[in-house]
Formats: sequence, structure tokens, C-alpha cells
Amino acid sequence: MHASIARFFCLASLFLGLGFARAETAALARKIVVPEFRIADATPADVFQRLRDLAKELDPARQGLNFVFRVTPEGQAIMRQPSVTMELRNIPLDKLVEYTCLAAGLHYRFAEEAVIIADQPLAEGEMRTQVFQVAPGVVDPPRTRAPAKPIDRRD
Repeated sequence: MHASIARFFCLASLFLGLGFARAETAALARKIVVPEFRIADATPADVFQRLRDLAKELDPARQGLNFVFRVTPEGQAIMRQPSVTMELRNIPLDKLVEYTCLAAGLHYRFAEEAVIIADQPLAEGEMRTQVFQVAPGVVDPPRTRAPAKPIDRRD
């Protein structure tokens, strides 16, 4: 129950613009350089937890990065499967996120306030729904265009 509430709050904050981090996520992730990163046969969930800890430790403001996970039941299985092995030096955190997702078959996107991790492709940019009110009959084809001419099928 508490995990559902936390997940809802994270998603609500992401879409409503209630920010936790002061710097834009992608810029902060590029600035944070990890001196050495070694991990063998780790689950993506463990790697992302380690990245979250490293971001907080190496961020001069000690705020770190927010992560939002949008995974299906199949994606949850991927998150628990040991599939990530890396040994890197002097690597920006944004590249560690990219390489972790590549190794695990996940997708990611840096949003304004969080890194979104998903097992399905993510839409680029901001998505919005708009509703337009139109007069009745505007999209009714017989009223908005002339009838089609009959097709001459003689050869």
C-alpha cells in the first residue's frame, strides 16, 4: 500500500511539476562523474539503487536524482534478473543509466525532475491532451464535403 502511494506521488510530482531536485535531471546527471564503477551479475534494481546512492553522495548539493519506474509485470521480472556487469572509470552518471538500460533491455528518459525507467519505449517530449468543442455536424462527412463522383469502371 505504501509503495503504491509513493509511486503515485512520484508520478503526480513528475506530471504536475512539483519538483524535488533543484537542477534539471539530465544536466545534473552529466555533471556527476563516478570515479570508478564496478558491478558483476547484478539486477537492474540493485544497479539503480546504487546509482541513486552515488548520485546523492557525489552531488555537491547532496540531493541526488529521482528515479521513477514504469514497468509491467514482465518488466518487474527484468528488474529482478541478474543481467548487468560493468567495470568503468570516470564515467558520467547519465552514461551509467544508459549502459544499465542497454544491458538490461530497458528504456529511459531524463525528464525535468526525474529519470524515468521503463520496460516499454517511452514517448519523447511532453504529452498533453486537449479537448476542442466543435459545432454539431462539423465532422459529419455528408455535410462537410460534396458527394464523391461515381467511378467509371469501363475498360
